[in-house]
Amino acid sequence: MSIAKKICALALLVAPFQAHAQQQTVEGAHLFLSKVVEQGATTFEIDSGNGWNNMSADKSYCRYYNYDTASGIRAGEYGCSDYKTSTHMVADFKLTSIIKLTRCASQISTPEVHAKEIEVNDGPKNYWAVRLPYRKPSYGIDWDKVAEVKQEGSRVVVRGIKPDIRLGLASEALAIRVAYAMEFLRTECDATSGTGF
Repeated sequence: MSIAKKICALALLVAPFQAHAQQQTVEGAHLFLSKVVEQGATTFEIDSGNGWNNMSADKSYCRYYNYDTASGIRAGEYGCSDYKTSTHMVADFKLTSIIKLTRCASQISTPEVHAKEIEVNDGPKNYWAVRLPYRKPSYGIDWDKVAEVKQEGSRVVVRGIKPDIRLGLASEALAIRVAYAMEFLRTECDATSGTGF
């Protein structure tokens, strides 16, 4: 038997045992996203209309003038009826899980953030004590309502839901894969896909 015939015979024997590429499914996309988050290096940001991770504090309490940082003396303290609306940037949150709720819905979970007070410099020696609001620990994603999934470097932005969300991944290569899985969910769940437009 010639070498060419031996190679052909061997190829025919091996062919049934070759691995097949796994089919992409909605279930597989949900599973992939949950496994990525389980690795622990994913961060989470929201934009409710004030910019990424900017939280609006509707009331600020107790304004102090001529704050002496050396002695800690607060001169000219005003009563807590002096309010001011302000917006403050907070740090990214660690994403703890993303789970499938239904075929076209996921839930993102982060550590719970309770209301807290911070001091904000409002000019030379003027300070506001600001109470940042409670931030809920979970957000839903209805994939049929998502307008856009966009990969930006090592981040993935999901728009069209309230609030918009942005995930920070460990690498750009991983962000590309996450964006692909999210876009797959968006297109598979798109209620308008059967209209021809």
